[in-house]
Amino acid sequence: VCSSDLSISQALANHPEAFDDVYVAIVQASETSGQLPVALRERAKALKRTDKVLRKVKNASIYPAIVLVIALIAVMIFSLLAVPALATLYKGTGVQLPLITRAIVKVSEILRSSPLVVIGVLSVPVFLFMQRKVILANKRLQRFLLKILIIRDLVAKGACLRVLQLLQQFSTANVTMPKQLHLCQKVAGNVVFTEALERIKSAIQASGVSLSEAFRREKTFPPIIAGNIQAGEATGSLPEVLGNLTEYYIEDLDDAVTRFTAIIEPVMIIFLAAIIGTM
Repeated sequence: VCSSDLSISQALANHPEAFDDVYVAIVQASETSGQLPVALRERAKALKRTDKVLRKVKNASIYPAIVLVIALIAVMIFSLLAVPALATLYKGTGVQLPLITRAIVKVSEILRSSPLVVIGVLSVPVFLFMQRKVILANKRLQRFLLKILIIRDLVAKGACLRVLQLLQQFSTANVTMPKQLHLCQKVAGNVVFTEALERIKSAIQASGVSLSEAFRREKTFPPIIAGNIQAGEATGSLPEVLGNLTEYYIEDLDDAVTRFTAIIEPVMIIFLAAIIGTM
């Protein structure tokens, strides 16, 4: 920064791998308004408040993955060790085996045909884990997740929290509303909310409607957001209202994670028991 006389925001922009567009925009707006120390402190507080909840969301999603891996390993062990001995016993009886038994024996034969088959099957979860960011960025998958009842709450409330947090951060900065909404699109994390924010931005630019009215027209976002923003606009206390909404969604998302964990644990136990029981 010192050697090239760059501003802090310009210096940060030279390292996109560490500082994204959102962070650079916050620093740039704060430099212009002369509130850089305040903005950085607020950003740090906001990240600290939400990081705990979002980390809890990630941890909750790890549990089903672990159960699926355990189920895969159990099936592999049973198919490679137990099924061959039982298949020999069954063939000695000379009776017609049930369809599900014949299917399990066939799977066992395929797995035992070559070590490469076993390696290939075991490499699938490793590959999926390594490519998880690419997979989760798929637009069709993001739309599908919003149709699953027990996952929809986590995705929707997480997106609302990130958007509200950023709007609250920018509410006291010298950043135009279209620019704010453009940056919100980058942090929404789901294509449905990204497209909704694009329509909100277009409505404000084309029709000159208020932020609350633009949000009210979008059914993707809950009515509570539009109602509170309208109250903030009417009373001139939009930053405080957005701050309160952010706190509300932090607690609401935390409750949603707790409910998700309470539901998913018995579901995955039943799933694992069904796999093992079927085998």
